[in-house]
Amino acid sequence: ADLTKRINELEVSTAESAMKLAETTASLDNLNSFNSELSQRVSSLEEDKAGLEKSNASIVDELTVKNSLIEKLQSKLDSTGAELLSFRTESATQVDSLNQKISDLSTTLKEKDDELVKLIATANALRHDASSSDEQIKVLTDKNEKLSYERDLEKDRADQLAQTSSENESSLCQKL
Repeated sequence: ADLTKRINELEVSTAESAMKLAETTASLDNLNSFNSELSQRVSSLEEDKAGLEKSNASIVDELTVKNSLIEKLQSKLDSTGAELLSFRTESATQVDSLNQKISDLSTTLKEKDDELVKLIATANALRHDASSSDEQIKVLTDKNEKLSYERDLEKDRADQLAQTSSENESSLCQKL
């Protein structure tokens, strides 16, 4: 009876061990499957990384080109600013009878200077946002052309005022 009992206990123990072995084997199979999925995901991520690195290199090249364009635009803006400042200085020397008109021109120049500051700020912002730089460069170019055109108009107006002033001065001098 003890031997039978011991055999039964061993059979139960063996069955329990077999179940645990089966569970452990199933868990191992699940882990192997999960490991295989992870390996595939790692491979996929490595491929994605390689693609992103290639894309990044392309973006860096594009940024280099766009920064060069921005520097050229900045130089053109600086030149326009210097021309506007020179025009303002010339305007300040006009005759007393034209002071009101010169004041109006100075106000206009101040507005142009403010626009120029805004354009410069926009150009600086372009360095930080390459995705929209093409549109912003076009806007800046258009505004710069508009400023140049308006500056030329204001300069022509100032030259006309100066000529009128000179003619008025000459006329006054002849009358005296």
